Amino acid sequence: MASQQTFLASVFETRTADTTVPLDPKLLDDLELLATDVSRDLDLHLSALREHMKRISLHTYQAVYVHEKGVDDLCAATEKASQAALEMIKRVDELSHDLSGVLILAEQVQNIKEALDWLESVVLHTSNSSAPIPSSLTQIVTGVFGSNSR
Repeated sequence: MASQQTFLASVFETRTADTTVPLDPKLLDDLELLATDVSRDLDLHLSALREHMKRISLHTYQAVYVHEKGVDDLCAATEKASQAALEMIKRVDELSHDLSGVLILAEQVQNIKEALDWLESVVLHTSNSSAPIPSSLTQIVTGVFGSNSR
């Protein structure tokens, strides 16, 4: 094993001696200056990137806030509109119920009108006294005097 290590060491020394380039101190100084410039540029770019990311993060936060506020306002407006629609439906139902009495009253007024028209035709045209009594007049008389009228 010792002979193998000696062989490897001699090969390495031979290769190193054959492939080594003499180092120029000026070249090393230029390389160090370039590395410093690259490091400074990298630092500036990373700092600018950090600032951009902060602004992007702030804008994203603001956009999420605006979206959340918009959704909340939309939900509130929808709820308010739903409540208003339910209130309107309730009032329309009440009005419909109240108007059912008006419809009955309108039918009674129509019956009275027919009875008055018949009475007018009998009074003005005594010769046509054989005109049939309208059913509405019979209903009125029955409603006023009861079913035992003479």
